[in-house]
Amino acid sequence: MSKSDDVYAIVPAAGSGKRMESDVPKQYLKVDDELVIVRTLSRIFSHPRVTKIVVALSEEDDFFEKHVQPISEKYVSVIGGAERCHSVLAGARYLSQFAHHESLVMVHDAARPCVRCDDIAALVEKASQSKCGVVLGMPVRDTLKSCANDTTIKKTIDRSGLWQALTPQIFSLGLLIEALEAAIKDGHFVTDEAQAMEYSGYKCEILEGHADNIKITRPSDLLMASVILKTQAEENRKNLA
Repeated sequence: MSKSDDVYAIVPAAGSGKRMESDVPKQYLKVDDELVIVRTLSRIFSHPRVTKIVVALSEEDDFFEKHVQPISEKYVSVIGGAERCHSVLAGARYLSQFAHHESLVMVHDAARPCVRCDDIAALVEKASQSKCGVVLGMPVRDTLKSCANDTTIKKTIDRSGLWQALTPQIFSLGLLIEALEAAIKDGHFVTDEAQAMEYSGYKCEILEGHADNIKITRPSDLLMASVILKTQAEENRKNLA
C-alpha cells in the first residue's frame, strides 16, 4: 500500500446511540468536561501524517458544525447513511475527489476516545507495508458461549484464533471504496470495514492493540473512559519524567 506522507481518516458518527439512554448522541456527551468526539479526533490527529478527518453525520446533526468543526480547519463533514457502511463510503467518496486511490485511510469509531497514540502510530507503520489493510484488535481471552435464545447456553465456542476487532482500521482508499460498494450492492451491510474487504476476497492483517481502547456504548462507559484517560495521562507523565 501507499507510503506517501498523507494519511486521511473517516469517523462515522451518524448513529443514534440508543443504549446510552440519552437524547444526546454518545459522541456529544462529555468525559471530564470535554466532548467524546473532540477527544477522539485529537487522538487521531496525534499522528503527524494525518492531514484531514472526514466525519460522517446524520442529516439532523447541527451540533458538529457549530461546536466541533470550528476547532480545526482539518475537520470536514459529510452526510452519512442508514448504516455504518453507508457513512464510511460517503466519507471515502469525498476523499476520492482529491486523494490518490492508494492513499491510506484510517476508519475510527467516534466513541473510542481512549485509543493510544502509540497504537495509531504502529497501525500506520504496519499499513504502509500491507497489501490489503490492517485492523487493530485484541485476542479473545474470555470464554465464549453461544446461546439458543437470550439466556439458554447452547455451546461453548473455541476461542483459539479468535480476535475482537477494534478501530482504527486502515486501508488504501481505492480498495476501501471498491469493497464497500461491492458489499452494499449485494445487500451485505457490513459492521466493520475489514468485513467488506473479506467479502471482496482480500485478506487483511490484524495488529494487537490495548484493552483500554473501549467503545462508549453505555452510561457506565463514560466513567470508565474517564479513569482510563487519567491513567494514560499519568503513564505519559512518568515516561516523560
